Amino acid sequence: MSTRQTKASDGRQIGGVFLSPNWIEKPALAKPWVRRIADMGYSSMIIFVRHQKRTVLDRRVHDAVKAVVKMGHALGLKMLLDTDHCWWGPMFAETHPDAALWAIRSAEASVRKGCFDFRVLFPRMPGQILFQEISAAFAPTRAGYRYIPSGMIAATPMHFLSPKPGIVLKGRVKGEYSGKMVFYVALKTFGVADVAHPQYLKAQEQMLDTYADIPLDGFTWDEPGKGLGDMTAFKAGAGVMSLFRKMNGYELRPNLIYLDRLDGTSKAIKVRCDFYRSLIEMNYIAQDRHNRYARKRFKREMIFGTHQTWSGFPTDLTAGMIDYFKLGKVLTAAWTDGGWDASETKYPIHNFMLAEGLKKELDKRDAYYNDWGLSMPAVGNMRFANRLKMLFHVNFFNHCICEYSEGLINYTQEPVRSAAERDTRNLDRFDRLVTDEFAPHTDVAYLYTWETMAATPKWMTRMFYTNIANLSLHLTDKGLYAAMMSGENLLRAKIGKGCFTINGFTYRVLLMPYINVIKEPVYRKAMQICAAGVPVIVVGPPPEFSAEAGKLIRDDFAGKVGIRPFSLHDYMSAYAEHSSIPGINEWEPSWVDATYPAEVTTGRKAMDQEGSLMYVKSASLPLYYMPEADPREDLTRLVASLVQPRVETFAEDAYYRIFTERKNAGSDRLVLVSVAKGHVASYALAPDRFGGALRPPVKLHEMKTLFRLAGGDLVMKGGTWGAVKLERGKVTGAIGDCAQIVWKGRPVRMEKR
Repeated sequence: MSTRQTKASDGRQIGGVFLSPNWIEKPALAKPWVRRIADMGYSSMIIFVRHQKRTVLDRRVHDAVKAVVKMGHALGLKMLLDTDHCWWGPMFAETHPDAALWAIRSAEASVRKGCFDFRVLFPRMPGQILFQEISAAFAPTRAGYRYIPSGMIAATPMHFLSPKPGIVLKGRVKGEYSGKMVFYVALKTFGVADVAHPQYLKAQEQMLDTYADIPLDGFTWDEPGKGLGDMTAFKAGAGVMSLFRKMNGYELRPNLIYLDRLDGTSKAIKVRCDFYRSLIEMNYIAQDRHNRYARKRFKREMIFGTHQTWSGFPTDLTAGMIDYFKLGKVLTAAWTDGGWDASETKYPIHNFMLAEGLKKELDKRDAYYNDWGLSMPAVGNMRFANRLKMLFHVNFFNHCICEYSEGLINYTQEPVRSAAERDTRNLDRFDRLVTDEFAPHTDVAYLYTWETMAATPKWMTRMFYTNIANLSLHLTDKGLYAAMMSGENLLRAKIGKGCFTINGFTYRVLLMPYINVIKEPVYRKAMQICAAGVPVIVVGPPPEFSAEAGKLIRDDFAGKVGIRPFSLHDYMSAYAEHSSIPGINEWEPSWVDATYPAEVTTGRKAMDQEGSLMYVKSASLPLYYMPEADPREDLTRLVASLVQPRVETFAEDAYYRIFTERKNAGSDRLVLVSVAKGHVASYALAPDRFGGALRPPVKLHEMKTLFRLAGGDLVMKGGTWGAVKLERGKVTGAIGDCAQIVWKGRPVRMEKR
């Protein structure tokens, strides 16, 4: 352990620890680790209490937190406590059974003269699981389904274990009906709280009251959607049902059939969007009330994190966490999650791009990425991930500097420990060079919408995730990037000639992937932007329904772009001819080469080298439609043909980016950044997903980048990263580990560490 008595950094990077039972019983054992976090250059520390029977509700935990906070403050650290309900929720749910979470699963069964006997498997969720109710049943009719309320159904459950645990339900439906019937079965888990329930909302305030005697600097919720990520089940509970009714003006139970059947109908579109919007609102209300009460109770401004992202779009949709932009409003910075051992580079890059978008849209000073490693050796991957962060101006949240770390690397050995310290300080050096005066530049806006994932069959969520991850990587590799934004943000756009501006950032291309279901005002705004001369590129299933009421809008889009209208069902059928439909809980494929042979009417078509339709362009507007599910290079090349780069750049074994002034993007004040690639070149398009512990070979890549500016050439050679600030044609700052930086043919002296 280090014996240095240093004060914590005044930088932006954040460390974290998990309280072990050792520390709870003897808090003094934590002191060397807290000192290590300060010595490594972190400015703040988050305390986590998890993976043990004791939670933040335990008095001994409270006392240990108090002691550790005192240690951190003595070293100049800001101290935060993670109060994520997923860890203390089981204890709460067991003592407040009415506020335990439900999971609703559908089961199709045969009924004979009113009698039924069928099995329901338990979804993946923690804690004791009990039968709660048959929420509704539906009998098929020529027009659809007939609703049978729970009051007409009586059932007795019996548990079984093999081959997978679940229950057998045996009972009767009033009457002598015989035939097929769909039952919606609610299962209660005492492992997760229903955070929409008033009892829960009161309990989180009482929990905060117990910590009011500790001078904490903030609170975090780490992946608050944990607990139910199984896409075959629907989150519910007494609180959820009440909130749904209050928000939407109708009951959920009579409409459960629309959540997983009757695809492509207006009613199904509306009910599904309403349902997931209610889950999003549930999570937003819970965390917003928690944070507001914390400010009131602790009587000062506080720091609030961490990330609401969990394990990709599918689980985030199921958990009600899919609207990152709405949920990000309750935090004091932009946060996402990942890990440098993520099996493919595209996933961290997607989360960096999301963090940048959250930061820009929500006007945050900082963005954070929760980074971690699974396997050894670790230094190469860690350094690669940390220099990638610079391209997006994202900070390092390193939450495993402790004796227990969930099996993740905990930096006790060299060279990992020194490498992590060096990276932490380098990221702060980079932040001080860029400050909040500069922002990463892109001409490309990326409209992120969750409604298509909510309203369409759930396997489409997998396709969307493949699409966005691959696109993030390819745009980065091309030096184009994209600012992710919500529909709410797009509605604020000020439209100019050939461009639009939001929050001071100007864009010249708008990407709209997977907008089969979209809010109608957002769609109309995008068409207005296109009419002003901004290229708009629609990818994947085209717009078909409005999210508000399931109104058909496909004819309008088809007419504008010049294709014959078609439905999502048509698109899915064409996809199935190319590839098998992914299972609902199956990992998304690495890439998809499937398209829809759209029939062109008045549009102009472009074909690929194999004779397949690549895109259609409107005859009168800069409106493009790419029917490919995962266009990757095709889309990147199209975008590159539509924008003029801010600075002409040539790079070998390197990613690069331009940072411009936030308040005056057209000025000659720039920060130019180059970072070395770290993975084998073909890995981005590896044919199969790698497991979490399997990685591509990581070798040292020495970069070479040439920025051709109006006032001269800037060259960075050797090493793994470099950043140069130019003001009025002069270098006013240069940092990195480059062997050489040259401006106008003359060497540039880099700042010492």
